[in-house]
Amino acid sequence: MAFEDGQASVELVLEPAGVMPVSGWLQMRVEGAPFGDWKIDSECFDERETCRFDDITQASPGNVSISLSREQMEATEQTFRLVVLVDVANHVTEHAIVFQPTGTTTPIDPLWVLVEDTSTPRICVDFLVVKDDHVNLSNNDPFWSFEDETSLGPDRTNYACAVTMVRYTPCRCRTSSS
Repeated sequence: MAFEDGQASVELVLEPAGVMPVSGWLQMRVEGAPFGDWKIDSECFDERETCRFDDITQASPGNVSISLSREQMEATEQTFRLVVLVDVANHVTEHAIVFQPTGTTTPIDPLWVLVEDTSTPRICVDFLVVKDDHVNLSNNDPFWSFEDETSLGPDRTNYACAVTMVRYTPCRCRTSSS
């Protein structure tokens, strides 16, 4: 999905599975590195910036138009996502639309994934490196260090992981019974 000149338009089709009519709410937010100054707008927004939809079906779907804009353009040269929360009868599902800048080396998703398959927690992310670009990752966070190679190039999979430098010991606390 493209985000150009500080704005984008998204048309959501609300098409539930099944034949029964569905009603509910939509909420939206931006996640990722370029924080603040986002404007999300839709003709369906109420005063709380939520959208109500009523009695949509697979045969008669609904549509929601969303416009997304940002004043500070230099910060949008990073991947970010528009998260849409759909609430139907207090059952909430989350859908994400990822926006990536074109022609720029960037993470494929703006959020790192927490991996807990070892005793040391780590976070990982995939990078999309554009042709003829080479990247060396650096880190000045005292709580995390890179686990593997930090030199990224366009001719291979670029997967970076960081491990926590904070060691913790599970509590072996005793509880007393009265």
